[in-house]
Amino acid sequence: EYSRVGGNTWNDIVASTANDGCFNWIIPPVDSELCILRITDISDNSFFDLCNNNFSLFISNIPDSTILTGRLTIEHSPYYINGLVTVAPGDTLIIDPGVEIRFKTGNDFSYNGDDSVDVGLLYIKGNLIAEGTSDQRIIFTRQGDSGNWGCIAFPSNAGISSSFKYCKVEFANYIFGQG
Repeated sequence: EYSRVGGNTWNDIVASTANDGCFNWIIPPVDSELCILRITDISDNSFFDLCNNNFSLFISNIPDSTILTGRLTIEHSPYYINGLVTVAPGDTLIIDPGVEIRFKTGNDFSYNGDDSVDVGLLYIKGNLIAEGTSDQRIIFTRQGDSGNWGCIAFPSNAGISSSFKYCKVEFANYIFGQG
């Protein structure tokens, strides 16, 4: 199991695996400095081992259909959004000053509520705090040298605490459809 909040809650990595000292793990799309692993014996659900220190995970290549929350930091910038990325209701995404987010470009700007689009799209159902500074602007731009990406969309029932300060948005288009 792993925790991205220092052991307060746990997520399964695998239901069971051979006890051969090795397991290949596909790292989930999380951004946290408070990750920790624990191993349990599934036969009696007893605690077996816990890693000694928290460790960091970050994702800078964000795949289609990702639910994103937490903080995007300058240390891991630029971030690449490769489809629909959603901030869920009640969640907040914070983007630090100086971060650059590069969105996938494409030709299909339609969205039918199916959690999939052809271009980079940031869909904010919760809150987005993107507050750069005059010296460290937050940049929302395209991947590559041509084309347009989708947009940053806020449905009518989005959170009420979103804010943009010192942000530059370039090469964005808009999304047709409903969601």
